[in-house]
Amino acid sequence: MEGKRIALVQLLTIKFDMVPDAMRARVQSLSHDELDTYLKRVLSAETLEEMDLS
Repeated sequence: MEGKRIALVQLLTIKFDMVPDAMRARVQSLSHDELDTYLKRVLSAETLEEMDLS
C-alpha cells in the first residue's frame, strides 16, 4: 500500500505542482480501497479541490 501512497502523491505533485502538507497527511491515512478511488480520481480532476482530500 505504501507504493500506492507514494504514487498518488507523485501524481498529485506532477498534475498540480504543489500538494499541501495536510493533503499529504490525509493520503497517509487512506485505506486500500480509498487509495484506488483517489488514484482513479486524479486522472480526471482539474483542481486539488476536486480531489476532496481535505
